[in-house]
Amino acid sequence: MASGLPIVSTAAGGVPDLVESGKEGFIVRPGDVQGLSNAMASLAGNREARLSMGMAAARRARENYDVSMMVRAYEKLYEDLVRHSHCLNAGNALRKSAIPV
Repeated sequence: MASGLPIVSTAAGGVPDLVESGKEGFIVRPGDVQGLSNAMASLAGNREARLSMGMAAARRARENYDVSMMVRAYEKLYEDLVRHSHCLNAGNALRKSAIPV
């Protein structure tokens, strides 16, 4: 995707979450050999579709899977976990204190 090529893949694992079939490439059912062959042949014979889907794939990779974006997402996740952990610890401290609740 990042190299600007359209994706041709089966709908296995997380691939359907990464690629919108018909926009950034083609996703076919696992085991659908004819569908996979048709998708590749379609792209091989249609330069405009190859370029259009390739550009869409590169754009999606840049917007959603860029390293700096992923780092920011992990930072936010860790910050949220720490904040949540502090809330849990504060609640436990109140329950363990001698102050009747």
